[in-house]
Amino acid sequence: EQAETAGQSRKQSLRPKPGVRTRRNTGNFQPPGPNKNSFSQPPGQLPQPPQLFPKTKSDRLLGENLADYGGILLGLDAFKKTAQYRDGVKVAGLTPLQRYFLGYALSWSRHDREEHLRKALLSDVHAPPRWRVNGPLANVPEFYEAFGVKPGQPMWRSPQMRVKVW
Repeated sequence: EQAETAGQSRKQSLRPKPGVRTRRNTGNFQPPGPNKNSFSQPPGQLPQPPQLFPKTKSDRLLGENLADYGGILLGLDAFKKTAQYRDGVKVAGLTPLQRYFLGYALSWSRHDREEHLRKALLSDVHAPPRWRVNGPLANVPEFYEAFGVKPGQPMWRSPQMRVKVW
């Protein structure tokens, strides 16, 4: 009787809790319940590397792309509370906002061999470094302000197409 209780307890602990994401049969995390797609269509459009690399699955990357975007916004809010930002002093010809965005971009600066990039695109839940920079920054209004990005330039995204989750 003791063993049955322990086994039943283990089975119950392995059952998904309400509101918890699960791996289901595919091995990919999925939101619970009938609304599993409710968060997959944010307003605007987060750039999904699969649009450029069609053999990958965009659903797999959405969570991490949103996390990158949210991290940039939270970091920017924190940076705006610093004396460095408030003073607005240029360093090496760059404004505080420009330095913030360049610092973020430089943190992802790297070069991958083509075969590594192909493998990562098929298996990794993270976008390639280039898209972890260009993707979310194209949705941040302060980025446009900092660098004077205008329609027709590569980083331009119309305000209607920019993601605004928070």
